[in-house]
Amino acid sequence: MHIKNKRRMNQIALAVGMALAAPVALAATVTPTQVPGQGFVAYSGGTAVAAATGAGTETITITSATSNTPVILQWGGTAPSGATLLNSTGTAGFNIGASASTTFAMASSGAAVLNIDVTNNPSQILGALSVTGSGAGVTNLFVANANGIVVGSTAVITAPGGLGLVNADLSSTQAQAVFTSDNVLPISFAGASGGVQILSGADMSGIGGGTLLVAGAGVVNVAGAQIGASSASHYAFSSSTALDINGGIGGYMDTATGSRFTPQDSGAAMTFGSLSTGNATSGFSYADAPGTAVSLNLGVTTAPFDAYALSVLANGSIANQGDLTNVSNSTFQWINGTLTNTGQIDFGNQGTSSALIPTTTTADLGFNSSSLYGNTRPSRRAASSTPAPASSMAGPSPSPAPPSTTKAPSRWGRAALPTRRS
Repeated sequence: MHIKNKRRMNQIALAVGMALAAPVALAATVTPTQVPGQGFVAYSGGTAVAAATGAGTETITITSATSNTPVILQWGGTAPSGATLLNSTGTAGFNIGASASTTFAMASSGAAVLNIDVTNNPSQILGALSVTGSGAGVTNLFVANANGIVVGSTAVITAPGGLGLVNADLSSTQAQAVFTSDNVLPISFAGASGGVQILSGADMSGIGGGTLLVAGAGVVNVAGAQIGASSASHYAFSSSTALDINGGIGGYMDTATGSRFTPQDSGAAMTFGSLSTGNATSGFSYADAPGTAVSLNLGVTTAPFDAYALSVLANGSIANQGDLTNVSNSTFQWINGTLTNTGQIDFGNQGTSSALIPTTTTADLGFNSSSLYGNTRPSRRAASSTPAPASSMAGPSPSPAPPSTTKAPSRWGRAALPTRRS
């Protein structure tokens, strides 16, 4: 399928649009001053962790014993004897009220910090979440909840080293061993539900040049808007942020390097009981969440979203409702679903003004089967065929091998949308 500058595709997959409206699982009420509570240090590797709470404020100070020592904090559940407790009198769970703030103060070197919410309620980030200190720029902060995550319209997040919002269960011994020993975040969607929602109005611009990983099962909604007054406004997401949106594709992320998500879902899905430090990045098949719907609503005509560092994966459908520009390096890959567009997908660049700088570049946009397997077969080859209709492109079914309108990317995340001169 060819997409020229500002060419609009009409949506015909109405059922997909209805699926995108599904909410995250019913969440408990979060008070305006609530901060993460009833937590404990599940792993620190000798790193000192301490929490200080006040009225609507919480500061978790992490002093790393050595560089890149991972830390795991669990919120809810029963703390083992001798564990360091965090806000033991607070409300259980990783939640931040609209008037509250939680700060991770990295007092020395950076580290990967994994927060696991096991309360069986979705995590809600409605206020301020920040990473500060000398190690902030190399700290990957993660929030994991198998029951879903909501980032509300009043949220302000500053995490210059990167942020991961992961709707998956990482409470198992095996998953945590891989995280602490291999610096690998394993993502399997077995038993996960609720998805991830980032509502319009949330300010995520403080992630800067880090990676924002949004990974969910069932539904993943990502919306953005201009923040602040016109004289000092900025967009909800920085154009320098590597934005990884994952709708139900199992795989892993290297937390030491901060590299982007790697899918690993070939063959039948395996349970974490067989996960080990020896197979986490090769040989283990992470479980997908088939039928996940991804919805994007980023950018408007007068201020398109710079999608140069955007990657969108789905075992299901992808729907774009916003105005994306500079997509020559973007990745859109999906299986078992469709891609629909009721907004704009453009190869032009956004200048310093609101005027779009047009190009004469065209591109082939289509599903690509070289990296996504859907837990259905050990390998899949990319085959060529005629393009699908411009209004809605259907992804491949598990078998037989599907057609493709693009060549297989030579490197993951870089070549799913190749450009060519007219």
